[in-house]
Amino acid sequence: DERLWQRRVRAVQLERHGSISSCEDEAVAALLYGPDPGHGPLRRSIANLLSKFYDSPRCAERICVTGGASQSLAAILEGYTDVRYTRRAWMVCPACHSASQIFIDAGLHGSLRAIPENGEGIDIDYLEESMREYLREQSADDQGHVKMCHAQRKFYSQVIYTVPTFSNPSGKTMSLRCRRKLVQLARQYDALVIADDVYDFLQWNINGKEATDSKGALMPRLVDIDRQLSKEPNSDGFGHAISNGTFSKIVAPGCRTGWVEATKNFITGLSKLGSRVSGGSPSQLSAAFISRLLRSGKLQRHIFQVLQPAYQSRYHIMTLSVRDHLQPLGVEMVQCDVGGISGGYFLWLRLSETLEADRVAEECRVKQNLILGSGTLFNVHGDEDIVNLSHNIRLCFSWEDENLLKEGVRRLAAAIKSLS
Repeated sequence: DERLWQRRVRAVQLERHGSISSCEDEAVAALLYGPDPGHGPLRRSIANLLSKFYDSPRCAERICVTGGASQSLAAILEGYTDVRYTRRAWMVCPACHSASQIFIDAGLHGSLRAIPENGEGIDIDYLEESMREYLREQSADDQGHVKMCHAQRKFYSQVIYTVPTFSNPSGKTMSLRCRRKLVQLARQYDALVIADDVYDFLQWNINGKEATDSKGALMPRLVDIDRQLSKEPNSDGFGHAISNGTFSKIVAPGCRTGWVEATKNFITGLSKLGSRVSGGSPSQLSAAFISRLLRSGKLQRHIFQVLQPAYQSRYHIMTLSVRDHLQPLGVEMVQCDVGGISGGYFLWLRLSETLEADRVAEECRVKQNLILGSGTLFNVHGDEDIVNLSHNIRLCFSWEDENLLKEGVRRLAAAIKSLS
């Protein structure tokens, strides 16, 4: 809401003595084309941030600055997939609705396949059997390339996309067992796991304890698991999992700056995309400002002292409103915390079997002036029959004022009553 947004704005306002203009060399660098892998000080600052939060080794050479998570997803598909050779693009379903279009734009619309979620965040057995079945059916015609592969990159035969922690839209978190199994499958089938780790810092205790207890990651990232596993025989050094991060969720969407963490070989290949070599690193000016925020510690304090408590409060307000107004109408709130820790932006609800989510969403829009996400929005394009989302809806508690969160739930209840 406006008050929370004002606090974000204050957090990113640089004091005079800490402004970028106080260091001439850095100011000049910020206004020029950036180096291919990104602004060096920001790469080092991100490495420090991630090392502390994930308790992982600090290595700036594994970091590439990007124009945000969506832009980097498009760049990864551009550089590391081929429409003929990459014959399967798996997406955990329900899936982030905007990600599907990025795969389609990359020419992979015919390769998209859904992986159902379950209590562990992914039906890993379903994926394993599906990958095995695809390998049996694969023909020699699938082995060619349409694009010319850059000398410092490779094409993966399969891609797996997931938001493993506090997923969009369901809020679920993938179990450690499934994370390990997923990386093992990626290694076995020459697949690349693209993990959108964009909500990891937004976590809190659902039992009312201080949100500042949550200064360390809930789970190891898939990229860390890939790094920790023993080196593969005859490895090409590109790895099989990357972490896609963004400052959109912890600074502001307009900064359009993020990062990818992966092996050094993968980062080198990603940074050699023609658009980066020609135009320089994306978001160079924003990267310089964010680097100063990180080095000053202001952004870290903003995450732990402002964002986490604010979202914890909003989460509790909305969950209580759902219990008071929606559960008596047969609406189920999908449980998604892990050991009492929840996070992200969303609640995932299941309506009764007599109510279609599309009808409820339309009733809310027309009669209640209320926008919510119908479950069908989060299907995987071309593979909609695998997971039935026609009775699910997504609620977002990250933007509106706390009082409006309560009012929104009341309006949703009114819409459901009118359709029952």
